[in-house]
Amino acid sequence: MVRAHSTATSAAALARHGAEPWAWLTGGLAALGYALTAQTTVGYHDSAELALRAAQLGATHGPGAPVHTVLGSAVAAVYGDAAAATTWISVAAGAGTAAILTAILRLSRLPPGLSVAAGLAFAACSVVWGNAVVTELYALSTLLLAIMLALAWRWRAAGHVPLPLFVTGCYGLALGAHFANVVLLPAYSLLLILALRRGAGLRHLLGHLALLTLCVVAIAAANVRLAARVPPFGPYVPDTVSGLLWYMSGAEHAPLQQAALSDYLARCVEHTVIVARNFAYIGVPLVIWGLYRSVRADAAFALFQVLFFGGHMGYFTLFGPGDYFVMVVPAYLLVAIWLARGADAARRRWLPGGPREIAALLPILLLAASLLNQAAPRRAAAVAAPALAFAERSFAELPTASLVVARWNEFTVLRYQQVVGRERADLDLIVPARGVRHYAHGVVPDYLQLVAASICIRPVVTNRRTAELDAVHELRPLAAGSEWLRVYPRSSELCAGGG
Repeated sequence: MVRAHSTATSAAALARHGAEPWAWLTGGLAALGYALTAQTTVGYHDSAELALRAAQLGATHGPGAPVHTVLGSAVAAVYGDAAAATTWISVAAGAGTAAILTAILRLSRLPPGLSVAAGLAFAACSVVWGNAVVTELYALSTLLLAIMLALAWRWRAAGHVPLPLFVTGCYGLALGAHFANVVLLPAYSLLLILALRRGAGLRHLLGHLALLTLCVVAIAAANVRLAARVPPFGPYVPDTVSGLLWYMSGAEHAPLQQAALSDYLARCVEHTVIVARNFAYIGVPLVIWGLYRSVRADAAFALFQVLFFGGHMGYFTLFGPGDYFVMVVPAYLLVAIWLARGADAARRRWLPGGPREIAALLPILLLAASLLNQAAPRRAAAVAAPALAFAERSFAELPTASLVVARWNEFTVLRYQQVVGRERADLDLIVPARGVRHYAHGVVPDYLQLVAASICIRPVVTNRRTAELDAVHELRPLAAGSEWLRVYPRSSELCAGGG
């Protein structure tokens, strides 16, 4: 009992006096770097959609992100610019995650210099940095999971019997930021089992489960409410029970497309290389050593870490859409922790009498390499505002009252400027999807059908040339040097009697 009390007291003292100052330093430096490279104008792809839905307080594409949308709407109401407001959320979340990582390393009793260097090396990883300087939900999702991880770490270090309800609360909020975090249920369940093994009663367990259930119900209700205001662009609208299930499962993305085991193994190799490259390859042995040290120190809690890592890495390695490598950022938290522990173990093994801070050398080198490779291009991208320039250029070219078939990357930008910037309300914007899509001007079952119905009565323009369009229509550049193509009927007879 005395030993448990001593452990709890020392862990609490470290959290108050040994972790927080260094965490603030890491967070401040990361925030400065992110702020200098933040893209505060509208971005391409999902960035524009997330900013648009924050401005409209509407539903994003499945599986939904109500926590991000509501928070973005609140910040935008104060800041006045939805694209910038939602980017600053990413900046704050990214910097906060780096700070929490440093706090976790200090709770693990690693040297301050190593803890700060590892936190900053994590913050400067290409995939982490990229999420923190644009409007994207992954930075916020990772922050909430990092808080959950830190609370679990502190609980395990302090020896408390009750698992804090904040652990479940943070996990519930993370589900609302990105519902794919449901893949961490095995890791979360293990925490509850560890709490039971430490003497927590059934009432304690039921309290956590009740809170998690309440969070999921609240997320579902928020998705329904947001979709009632502005429905998502995708094929599934959460206006029925089945629609809600399809929507929250992310079924529109056909996520599990790797049919053969050989395909999955090939993707695993590819993904391993991507992660290793973010840590300059030389960090991989130390990551493995750090995991080994974690197992030796506390096998049960190390299993929780592995399940946390494997949840995101295992699922998104199988993920069909091409941005799978971006979605695993929470897994990088564990990689950075294991890297730091491995570096400290190497210092203890080979330089036992040397300065403790020499273990920070590798994270410092990784940080320096990341800054040299990324700082200048990211700053240039922040200043250039390419998506905004594209929208302005396109609106100047597109014919009046035309049907515009744009790729998703550019569709969201044009739609954001149309709604938030109040430009070119005469245009009907759609994506080249063969399935059902929902737009402000109505539901479109198949874009080819709408093109065929419109081509004789209004201009049809696209920046997505496909074999199916070429088979029945003629495509010509809208103007010399234009990236847009005007779609014409192959035969004038098709429009005989038309307008």
